[in-house]
Amino acid sequence: MGSGCTRSRSAAYSPLPVVPDNRDVEIPSPDKLIEDFETLDLAKQPYAELMLQKGREPKSSAEKAFRSRYTADLLRDAAADAKPFLLEGNAEALRILNSMPHLTETIIYDAEKWNSEVVPKYQAAFDALAGAPETPEVEQLRGMISKVKDLFYGEVQNPKQDFYMCLLDDMRNKYSGDVEMAKVSQESLRMMHAMDMAVHQERSNKRRDITASFYARLYESGIAGQGEWDLDAALAEHGSKAEQKSLHSETPLLSFELDSAGSERTYVLMEGNGRLTALNAALDIVRAKHPDFVAPLITVKLLPFQGPPLARENIGFLLDLTWRCTFPDLDVPGWKPQVVKSARPVLTDAEIENVRMYPRYYGYTPVQESLKMVPVTVQAGPAAMTKAVIVAGG
Repeated sequence: MGSGCTRSRSAAYSPLPVVPDNRDVEIPSPDKLIEDFETLDLAKQPYAELMLQKGREPKSSAEKAFRSRYTADLLRDAAADAKPFLLEGNAEALRILNSMPHLTETIIYDAEKWNSEVVPKYQAAFDALAGAPETPEVEQLRGMISKVKDLFYGEVQNPKQDFYMCLLDDMRNKYSGDVEMAKVSQESLRMMHAMDMAVHQERSNKRRDITASFYARLYESGIAGQGEWDLDAALAEHGSKAEQKSLHSETPLLSFELDSAGSERTYVLMEGNGRLTALNAALDIVRAKHPDFVAPLITVKLLPFQGPPLARENIGFLLDLTWRCTFPDLDVPGWKPQVVKSARPVLTDAEIENVRMYPRYYGYTPVQESLKMVPVTVQAGPAAMTKAVIVAGG
């Protein structure tokens, strides 16, 4: 991935080199990319630069279906986990979910068909959980149904870079050893994608405000924030029900490690980005009043890499592709972008204002922080593509 060095940028977007008009060059299907993952260096293929250039264009139907597989699996698992806690009346929710076409099929519907045929069934399943026991498993199912019903269709309409991210997730899970639990500093975590949808920003704003109040209360009362401390432990002992609920995520905090320059370790958060953006924005609010506030340790699920070297290289390529297509590098005084040489244009006044209003939501960090990454440059067609260096496990 591009290095974390600071680079001054104006609001103008500098276009990438144009790929020569070659009708034989096209982006492979999801299945083809997976088939070639251990045999081809993707960054050196003729379509590598094309993937970057088209990263902000709409997904194909095959890419939308692929994008929905992980969420479909999460919904399935949530239903299975909640089943033992659902009484006969509430079990109607499971019957409704089981009767529906698979999410990978319905996600390619147009908006009118989705809203008229799919949303009402998810709403019926959600309503059927009324009065169900408030166990963590049932709450997880409620959260997943609500997410798919209200947000997921809009998320899947995001451009191709969203597909690149999901392919990265899929391959990162495929080439992983046993999940390890780790406690890492909040400031060592990097976002996988920007939080640029208004509905997600609004949710993160609410989490931010609750978290900032919690952080400030702990610091000002002398409980935590003066030295190393554990967020989960402090939340369990000192957090209100509202604070505990706000900092909970329907998806696990799943991460993997990047090779870092120096002694500091850096992790990419595959799931739980909304929670991280809120935590980071809250950190800025508290430090405006208490500059010496120490960010907490956070428990994450860490995926160690175990696979062939070429797969490791290709995961790095997909991470670079994802980050350059999702994170802008617009100049924001006092802030450093997560990437340089971004492929994401920020063209309108409204977009520029949003990035500058919510820099944390677009991957920016205050200038005193540093993102240490080791870029590996390879040549691909008319422009250089880069790969992030993924820490190997085993």
